Amino acid sequence: FLCFLQPQVCCATTTEESDLVINSRDNIPPEVISDHPNLNLLPQGNCGEILDYRVSNGNKTNLFEFPWMALLRYETDGTVESLCGGSLISELYVLTAAHCVAKLKSTIKLIAVRLGEYDTTTDIDCQLIGTEQMCAPPVQDIPIEEKFAHPMYDKPRFSNDVAILRLARPANMTPESVRPICLPTTFEVQNTTLKRVSVTGWGTTETQRPATVLLQALLPIVPNDVCISKYYKRSLNLTSSQMCAGGELGIDSCKGDSGGPLIYPATLDAVRMVQFGIISAGVSVCSNSNEFPGIYVKVAYYMRWILDQMRP
Repeated sequence: FLCFLQPQVCCATTTEESDLVINSRDNIPPEVISDHPNLNLLPQGNCGEILDYRVSNGNKTNLFEFPWMALLRYETDGTVESLCGGSLISELYVLTAAHCVAKLKSTIKLIAVRLGEYDTTTDIDCQLIGTEQMCAPPVQDIPIEEKFAHPMYDKPRFSNDVAILRLARPANMTPESVRPICLPTTFEVQNTTLKRVSVTGWGTTETQRPATVLLQALLPIVPNDVCISKYYKRSLNLTSSQMCAGGELGIDSCKGDSGGPLIYPATLDAVRMVQFGIISAGVSVCSNSNEFPGIYVKVAYYMRWILDQMRP
């Protein structure tokens, strides 16, 4: 997991050194997927919508601003709680990290996905946007029908840290609070130059408790060679299917944000939000240090695998 958003924040306080080989293969391009038979299972022209009033103030988000956000619900010790994030990529599928799905402790069971959430403390979320009071419909809690973690997922190295969940019933995408994110399906989109990317979640804040309202952080992309130099004493095998972002004082993603999306606007039929990364790993002593960027899965490198798991 990583360390979350806003100044003075949170989480991991210990790290272990390792003599694992650190390397980077940055020049291997993603596979071409334009001929994939399941490509039409992703939303066509109805994803990653950017509305005019969606202008966030710092790390705060607005109602309906990130309608693809998902909370993964786990049964643990007789209670149900949210421990990871994810993103809605179609009416039946949620994208997340493999470490949120596979090799869990025996006392933790992933059971459902929550969509349409904004403020976890209220049943009906409302916000004054301009002069209008806007309210979202109730959240959608949908059981999980199938879980697919990447077969080459390596927990110690956080490699291939990607998973996809099939919902037991289609999400209702009529309300503005539940909409899918776009994925990088074309060569042009995959080669978008990323600048300051956005990550979102309800992860731990400086209070050592999960955020109750969805927060975001705007992070700089860190070149892989720079990222490797930061982690030279840590357990990291950075490949072309991973990227780094963050490393700024007081701003990062954190425990509870794992599996959530890293997004950036790109041009499809229009300018839309596209998910370029999945929150994966990091060893920050958290945002009190700007030494370690967060590590993210590059979604483009797993598009064929993602589509292979999907069905109508």
